[in-house]
Amino acid sequence: MKRHYTLATLAFVMVALVQLTLAPHATAQEVQRIAAIVNDEVVSVMDLVGRINLVIFSTGLQDSAETRKRIGPQVLRTLIDERLRLQEAKRRNITVTEAELRERIRLIEQQNNILRAYSPFDPNV
Repeated sequence: MKRHYTLATLAFVMVALVQLTLAPHATAQEVQRIAAIVNDEVVSVMDLVGRINLVIFSTGLQDSAETRKRIGPQVLRTLIDERLRLQEAKRRNITVTEAELRERIRLIEQQNNILRAYSPFDPNV
């Protein structure tokens, strides 16, 4: 069976997996706090903290309060822009097949010299 995923679903899954591995345990208060509202969708403080953690980890920036304060607004703007793009893709009914998703992930892995020892997105690995 050929399954189609919306870009919103794919982006959510990718970001959630990364945030689950990198984000520290969030308090209940952090989960409930709102960082931004994009049309009818909430970007939580936990979303923002998770993405900041990802940026710090993936870029090798020093993990300090000053760094977090400096990159926070940029990261929030990126999250807002992503939500807007995903909402527009959903509105236009843009979908991606499993094969397209696997190929794109393969290209990203290749461009970043990532070994394919395990991939939750590819049952053939």
